[in-house]
Amino acid sequence: MHRKTLSSILLVASLLLGAASPLLAGEGVQVEDAWVREAPPTAQVLAAFMKVHNGSDAAVAVVGASSPAFGRIELHRTVMEDGVARMIAEERVEIPAGAEVSFEPGGLHLMLFDPAHALTQGDEVPLTIELEDGAHVETRAPVRGMMGGKTGGMKCGGMEHHHQH
Repeated sequence: MHRKTLSSILLVASLLLGAASPLLAGEGVQVEDAWVREAPPTAQVLAAFMKVHNGSDAAVAVVGASSPAFGRIELHRTVMEDGVARMIAEERVEIPAGAEVSFEPGGLHLMLFDPAHALTQGDEVPLTIELEDGAHVETRAPVRGMMGGKTGGMKCGGMEHHHQH
């Protein structure tokens, strides 16, 4: 092989690897047990929950999410202040290497704004989880009843939504 041809192949290969690096960086991140809480048909805000596992050897951060089923999605955390549950927007959620972070009722969660249509139990919502390094993790989240298919927990409609950005 000529030196010029070999150099061209190496250049193309390095460019392709560079373009793919945001995708490769997110390979160790997995989303499990994703679900969306069912809400009344007229609700303009829903919530999604999941477990995000970082199987890589470096910390990663979730910085956003998107779905064609919603106008916008924000990362939120529920905090109790004077007996009132408040929603606080989070810009990023760091997941240490080898760790798992749960997005669950009463804690971290995704706030899903402006649904494209009413969702009922049994529907499935496509979600794209966005990582700080530019990688994306795709998942599908089934819609579950108000209690998430479990006993106990907090109902979304019973909380005040105060946003501090």
